Amino acid sequence: MNLTQNKGEARKSKRKNAMKPKARFVKSVTETTRKTEIEMPWTRGARRAAMIARRNEAQAPKRVLRSA
Repeated sequence: MNLTQNKGEARKSKRKNAMKPKARFVKSVTETTRKTEIEMPWTRGARRAAMIARRNEAQAPKRVLRSA
């Protein structure tokens, strides 16, 4: 075998073992989702109740007092 044939075989073996970009992306996304733990709104308890109270307070109409 000559040198060019060896290089060609080396390239083919690298291509077989290399991940395609889409597969690599999917793999990284699935690994991240396994690691990440997100708090859902219904698990937050008192913190969520306080946030809802603040939001309702901000939406309530403000009463303006006028002097007589």
